[in-house]
Amino acid sequence: STDQGGDGAMASSSSSGPSAPPDLTTLLASMMTMQQKRDQEAKSHETQFLQLLTALQNGNSATQSSSQQSIPPPKLRVLTAEDDVEAYLITFERQMQDSQVPQGNWPGYLTPHLTGKAQLAYAALSNTDARDYKLVKKAILARYRIEPETYRTRFRAAKPDFKSESAVEFSVRLAELAHQWLECAANREQVLDALIMEQFLSKLNTEVQVHVRQGQPKMYKEAAKLADAYLLARRHTSVEEAVSCDYCNRKG
Repeated sequence: STDQGGDGAMASSSSSGPSAPPDLTTLLASMMTMQQKRDQEAKSHETQFLQLLTALQNGNSATQSSSQQSIPPPKLRVLTAEDDVEAYLITFERQMQDSQVPQGNWPGYLTPHLTGKAQLAYAALSNTDARDYKLVKKAILARYRIEPETYRTRFRAAKPDFKSESAVEFSVRLAELAHQWLECAANREQVLDALIMEQFLSKLNTEVQVHVRQGQPKMYKEAAKLADAYLLARRHTSVEEAVSCDYCNRKG
């Protein structure tokens, strides 16, 4: 019994001693598990952040969209025969700008309100040109015979009326006329050509001016050719009148 007690004491002392250290495989597995948990938590935080950012962006877009939609569409009236078509179009353009309507959409707002000559001008355009507001406007003005020459004449004939306007207001009016002239012209070269021809004609004497204007030149080069032809004809006439007859000693 003494031996058995000794053996029991030894077994008890061996079981209550320090445990054996974990092997390397178990330790690595534990570390990998912990790293995976950290990665999952980081990914979860990143996903939540992206969702929050997307929600904020969508909220801003919705706010901007609602603010744009809050501007009511312009209320337009039909163009009548009594209307000044230029004033009507200017009013229309300002309404579109105030309502922040893109210019590409302007024809869709304008055309349902056109009548008479303006409507005919629009109907004569191709489908492509009918979507371009500038071309639509140009066609309408041309139908009313408002062309570059109209604005050129207005620009040159403009005079200040200081009883009803200041010098600044007159300069603004001149600038608007010049802008309308340039806008209505096919291109800037057309305006430049008109300026050159006007200066050219102003330096000719009255007789030559009358002859050139009767030819209705469209470009200054045409005007110059008409002037040369007239001057050349006048020189021949002068020479023939200056020649004296050998028999009667008379000119001609």
